[in-house]
Amino acid sequence: MKHRNLLILVLVSAATSFAVAQPVKKFPTPVKAKVKGFAEAYCVALDARSRVCKGNPSSEEALGGEFVLERSGKEINRWEAEIGSTTSAQNFEVLQSDLDANGTRELIVVDFMGSSMGMGVNSHRIHIFENDESKPPLDLSVEEYGAFGSFVRQPGFSGVLILATEWLYSDKIDPQLPSGLYLIGRWFRYANGALEEVNKPILARRFLSSFARERGRTVLTPSIPYSWFANGKGRELKADPEAMEKVAASNAGTIIAVQEYKFKVDASDPESRMQAVPLYIIKLDSGGEVSYTSHQFEEPQVRPEQIKSFNKFGLGATKVVLPMGADIESFYPNLVGVRVEIVSHQPGAEAESTTILWLQGRK
Repeated sequence: MKHRNLLILVLVSAATSFAVAQPVKKFPTPVKAKVKGFAEAYCVALDARSRVCKGNPSSEEALGGEFVLERSGKEINRWEAEIGSTTSAQNFEVLQSDLDANGTRELIVVDFMGSSMGMGVNSHRIHIFENDESKPPLDLSVEEYGAFGSFVRQPGFSGVLILATEWLYSDKIDPQLPSGLYLIGRWFRYANGALEEVNKPILARRFLSSFARERGRTVLTPSIPYSWFANGKGRELKADPEAMEKVAASNAGTIIAVQEYKFKVDASDPESRMQAVPLYIIKLDSGGEVSYTSHQFEEPQVRPEQIKSFNKFGLGATKVVLPMGADIESFYPNLVGVRVEIVSHQPGAEAESTTILWLQGRK
């Protein structure tokens, strides 16, 4: 009980800090603008000669939205943006923060990926730029986001940490209770040009009626999701909840190649467009090779029998599971030669077995 009270004290103290100067600079809301090559675009001005824009490319070959970073009238970078039924060209934010405490503020673009049916879970993709802004940004997906609640300073850590949250059903967090829905918060940081996990306990909060009411009042405030844990109802976990299920099978090996696998989006349509996903080739210690992808094939897509599916990557040193949709190259720029443990868990609260690829480091 003593440790829980200490956690509450630290979290509540941190919550009061939202009223003071933030370690994150949030730029104004995007405004409609004319951008060459876009049928419609919204932009955020970084200064008099720089801007970040999101829009619909005018090219008929474009499959979705795009971001563009311009400085002094020149295009520095262009990358994919989400535009769909629940998100538009104006749904994004631009931030700056000295994430790694090196005296330079990193540029951060947060894309709103859409809202789910039902409880309306808001999904975002965080793009972090290094000093060389022409390089592809580092990416991290989160469910629920706020500029001052996803980027948080914490005692004992330099710079600004990233709290990546997602919703998860579990019957292991509170084994004395029926399975329930939890908001899980894992800590990461930007350092040395990559993202990495932080040796800091995972946060969890069960979705009860009181949480539902609070979420309904505050879901669009910039202090969430950290404020949802910082009111005395969040708690620390001893282990990642996705690693708590019983192990059904495990194998070890080394990643020897990362390839691109292409398939038809609709296997029954001869004119269907092609989609490409990463394929991880693993040489097993027990002999032979196996291919894995995290893409979940759904009808009318067809997964070849020789390709196996996994759900998420895990970081073996701290036993932290990466959020769904996390860009593994933002954590491991080169996966070739990395040791991996393939762990399949028995079905849990969602009645589905899960497979996690735990990255153990280089052989």
